[in-house]
This record gives sequence, C-alpha cells and structure tokens, in this order.
Amino acid sequence: MFTSIFSLNQWSLTTSSLLLSIFVLVVVLVIANANRRRSVAPAEDRIRWLPGPRGIRTTIKDLLGMRRKGSRSSIFNNGTAWDESRGFVAKTLKNPDFGATTISRCISDSLPILYSKLDALVEHPLDPKEIYQSFFIDVFHRISFGVGISYLDEDIKKFIDDLDNVVCQTLNPSSLLLSRPSLINSCLFRGYRSKLRNSSRYVKTQSEDVLEKRHAPEKSSSLIALFAKYVEDIRLSGKPSYSEPEDGWVIVYNMFFAAADTIHEVLLWLTLFLAAHSHIQVKMRNEIETIVNSGGTSSLYDQRSHLPVVMSTILEVLRMRPAAPMGVPHIVSEAGSIGGYSIPKGSQIFPNIWGMHNDLDIWEDPGVFNPNRFLDESGKLNEDKAKLVIPFSIGPRSCPGEQVARRIIFQTVVSMVTRYRISLPEGTHTPRMDNEKRSFTMNPERFKVVFVKTHSNQIQVKDLETSIAM
Repeated sequence: MFTSIFSLNQWSLTTSSLLLSIFVLVVVLVIANANRRRSVAPAEDRIRWLPGPRGIRTTIKDLLGMRRKGSRSSIFNNGTAWDESRGFVAKTLKNPDFGATTISRCISDSLPILYSKLDALVEHPLDPKEIYQSFFIDVFHRISFGVGISYLDEDIKKFIDDLDNVVCQTLNPSSLLLSRPSLINSCLFRGYRSKLRNSSRYVKTQSEDVLEKRHAPEKSSSLIALFAKYVEDIRLSGKPSYSEPEDGWVIVYNMFFAAADTIHEVLLWLTLFLAAHSHIQVKMRNEIETIVNSGGTSSLYDQRSHLPVVMSTILEVLRMRPAAPMGVPHIVSEAGSIGGYSIPKGSQIFPNIWGMHNDLDIWEDPGVFNPNRFLDESGKLNEDKAKLVIPFSIGPRSCPGEQVARRIIFQTVVSMVTRYRISLPEGTHTPRMDNEKRSFTMNPERFKVVFVKTHSNQIQVKDLETSIAM
C-alpha cells in the first residue's frame, strides 16, 4: 500500500509531474530537518534553492548525494544505496516470516486498544476515521519502534495531526506547491514546513531512543534496531555500506507518510461497504466461526483461502477502491517495447490500476459491488480472478509494504466482523460511495456507522485472537 517516496528509480528528476513535486517536497523538507545534511542552508528554516529549473534539480541532486557516482547518502538513490535499502525491506517488510511473527503480533497487540475505543461508543453513531488513524499509527509504531501508543497522548495526537496535514496538503491537486515547489520557503507555507519538520522530528527522536536501548527484548525486533544491525552486518562482512546505522528513521518516516492516507482509508471503505451490505457480514461471521471452531493449528491468515466470503469481500473493495488508482510511476532505465509500443529510455510509466480494475473485458458491471465475482460455482475462491486485483502493483517494484497492508486489513476486518455488527444509523441514507475530490488517493466522504456487539463475541473473539496471533 505504501511506496518508497525516497526511491529515485521510481521518480523522474526531469519532469514537473504531480508525483515529482510530491517527491521533491517531502524529500527536501525531511532532509532539511536532518542536521548532518551539508547542503541545507543553516539560516532559520529556509531551504537554499539555486535559481531556475536546472538550479532546482541541481540542488536536489546535491541534497541527495547524487552528483558523484557512488557517493554516500542515507537517502536512497538509483544505485547501490537504493539496492541496500531494498535489501533491508526484503529481509523485513517483505519477508513472510517477519510478517507471521513481528507484524502479526503488532497488529494483535493493537486490536484490544481499538476494541476499547469502539466498545465505549457501541450503539451510537460514530465516525471511525480518527480511531482508525490512531489504530494504524499504533500498529506502525510497534513495528517501527517496538512500543505502542496511547491514543490520548498529546505528542501522538500532534504527530497524527501534523502527518495528516502534511499528507493532505502535499497530495492536494490544487496546491501551488505542485507547480511551484520553490514557494516552499514563502510565508504561505510556513505552517506546512513546520508540520513536516515536526512529524519527521518525532520519528527521528523515537528512532534515537530505540538505538539507545536496541538490545532490549521489546526493541530488538523493531525496524529501527533491525536496520542498525543490518548495516553493521554489511560492514562486518567487509563490504562498504552506503547507510549509517542511525539512518533507519528515513525508512520509517517514509513508511508512515506513504501509509498515512492509504491503509486506514481502505478500512474506512470496507466499513462503509459492510454497513451498506449487512447480509455479507453474516456470511463472513459464520465462515470465520466455522474455521475457528474447527480447532486447526494454523493461523487464520494462513487459512485465508478457506475463507472465500471474507477474501472475496476484501478483494472487491480493493478492486473498486484501490488506495492509489494511478499507482506509482516508474522510470524506464533502458529503451524497449510493450505490446508493439516503443518506450524510450527515461520515460515515466504510470500503471493505471483503476483502468485494470474496471476493464469491461474482464469485469462484468465493474461499478457494482459484487464480491461473488471472485467465487467459482462451488463457492470457493477463484485464485486466478483474485490475481487480477493488484492494488499494490506487481513485480519486483511492487509496494514494499504490501504484506503489512494485507495483514492489517485481513486481521482487522476478520476480528471486527466477529466482534461487531456494523450498520448505518437508523433513518440515514447510504453515504456517497465515490471518491472524495481531495487527492490522487481514494478517500470516502466522512460518514457515521453504528457498532453493536455480536452475541458470540465473548467466546469466539478470544479464540479468534489466539488463532490470528499464532
């Protein structure tokens, strides 16, 4: 669901596209907050831009350490440093063992806190957006730093607010920043600069705290501690490293930023669709309870192919409402051709995920919510059809956080449907199901639903949590 906003293989430094502007804004401001970046002007909070479009590109290259081939930079470039960071991601976020242990455990540890917030408001109309945001931050906080959060902590509330504002303003298609990135130093964006610096400073401070205690059991499996060990192991092997052990905060900030406007909004879409189609909840609940009561030893996530109703519902929401409908652009490193079309070197390629998910040659009535399209005649999950849903893209450059996103979505929805019956408030109309016009991600308009505890939650939820965390 989130992609590396620091990966220069995925971004063109020679275009003025929307996504380039996003990349420039985020990278430059995060680097400006790092004291050891020599290219950043020390005066107040300003960024030193060289004049003209070429000057801006040169400034960015200076900041990223790209002007000399092989130069060291903790911000990931197209070469060895990028490969190094990607290697770490492959060992952690993309590693199934890491997913089955650390990621799954962090989600399971966060779910009771989510329950407590929802339980306090059962049978009352509730806008779940802020609670879902805090839940997502809690999960990522545990994965990154080894500790959870308090939803009421003022520092956490400020971090969530700063991060949300930065993401919203960065992705706003009407923002002047997209066409005039040099305006970042103007008084118009003083608040934006402050919020981006504050949010990145929070991540860096937490990371420094982890590094001081990284051998403690609760910290040793965190991303920050694992990255430091990863860099040290490279150096112990006699190979050069293009990162410093303390540079893990960059990956973590990247992860928070990229997922802030995606994962919790998938949960919002799922909640909205389930509330509007209550009969599907009943089928999902019965299916989950059958698997839990069967007494198997595998986790529910590993048995998800035996939950066709659950999986088909998640797949249908991801098909209809992919978090990034136009995907993430990639740069062609060598000239080639696709389907008879010549693709020049340096071209920027956008995977039209929305188009693929709504292709009339593949999907019948693609605008209609119909999870049954993923089931065969016997009611089992059609794996071939499921593979056509690619919200995280495909191939070696697919979203590095795909496993995290899939596990959060699956475990949260499974446990939530088992514990609650979700409905629209009595007497209200179904909210609009189309995209709120705010950014290139897909955001539902604000809505309220009612959570009511199911009769079975006292027994099955305990078994469900044990099964999930196994």
